[in-house]
Amino acid sequence: MLKKCFCLGFLFLMTNSAQAQPATSIQISPTQGNLFTDYSVKVSGHGLHETGAVEIANNVGTIDIHSMHLSTFIQKRIPWGSMTLFQGMAFDPTHFYLYWIYCNVQKKVSGFYYESPYSQEGFSDVIIGSCDSTTDKTSTLISLPAVELPMPKGVPGFEIIGDQIHLPASGVGTVAIQNRFHAERENFNFIPFAAVDCMKCGTPRTRNEAGWYELHSLFFNELKGRACFGIFYLYADQKYPIDLEYTLCLPDLDRSLDYASFEASWKKTTNAEFIEKLKWE
Repeated sequence: MLKKCFCLGFLFLMTNSAQAQPATSIQISPTQGNLFTDYSVKVSGHGLHETGAVEIANNVGTIDIHSMHLSTFIQKRIPWGSMTLFQGMAFDPTHFYLYWIYCNVQKKVSGFYYESPYSQEGFSDVIIGSCDSTTDKTSTLISLPAVELPMPKGVPGFEIIGDQIHLPASGVGTVAIQNRFHAERENFNFIPFAAVDCMKCGTPRTRNEAGWYELHSLFFNELKGRACFGIFYLYADQKYPIDLEYTLCLPDLDRSLDYASFEASWKKTTNAEFIEKLKWE
């Protein structure tokens, strides 16, 4: 939930190599570099259900989910009314989670939501703990081991047709993305792993009053060992292009694919499956 409602997600891309055999896993090279942000957050607490201890300082730390001890870092700070959301990623060598921590003005954790490319559903938990943040410019060292993830199953229900993006009903598509800092486009395959129904999120304050759908997807460049995460926004009246936002690539910690737009038509099929149906609060 990010753009205009708490519509969660993220995305993963992948480009096939010259070999004819399709990839059966997503391999990400080790990450070692600095993530530059305009915030710093510290979170300390413990979940009541499937989330265990959460310990984050200066945007990096550990989190326990489903009894797994995962390395984590905060990717994005999102103002949300009287609260602040922090979007994070958590990894071990074979698992990945995307999550959102809600911090209130009392510097307490007031909500926690997470999702995985392999569950095709989202999860909420209660975390008892504190969160404190600044808006200082911060450089955070991110160090992650090599990661090999099983290839997720694409969520069905959407078709997209455009010059730079194509998604068949099977749920595995191709896209050419313009890098904001370079002239060339980068070609990927992409797998939407979750869909969010935000058709009741539209207001006069949002880009599209009629609402939108979100496709949380995974991108992977097999030759480079590079994976990217983000959200496609499909607007109801199709007056606007399809937007791509909230991206981050590993292992280079690159954000340059953010804010890409695609002139394309799309349709929802009868077998669409949603992890959430949301509305603007």
